Amino acid sequence: MPRPFVKNDERINRNGRPPGASVEVKLIRAAIVDILSENLPKIRADIKTLKPVERLNFIEKLLRLTLPPVPPENFLEGLSDQDLDKLINYLKTELNEKEIRKN
Repeated sequence: MPRPFVKNDERINRNGRPPGASVEVKLIRAAIVDILSENLPKIRADIKTLKPVERLNFIEKLLRLTLPPVPPENFLEGLSDQDLDKLINYLKTELNEKEIRKN
C-alpha cells in the first residue's frame, strides 16, 4: 500500500501538472472525437426519433458542454463604471463591424 505524502517530501511536485498536459487525456479526447465523427449520421437519426422533451434535454446537455456559462443576473452590478464603459464600447464596435460586413 502506498504511503501518504509526508510533509517536506522532496518528490512532491508543488507546481502540479498543467491543465491538458496528460497525454492520456489528449488521446481520450481524440478517441471521443473519432467515435462521434464516425457515428454522426446515426446520432442525427437517433435524435429525430426522440420525443420532443427528450430532444430538448439532449440539445441542452450538448449546449452546456459547448457554450460558456451564462453570467449571473447581477453580473453587471459587480462591474466598475470603467469596466461598463469598456463593455459598452466593445459592443458598439462589434455591432458596427457586423453592420459593415452585412452591407
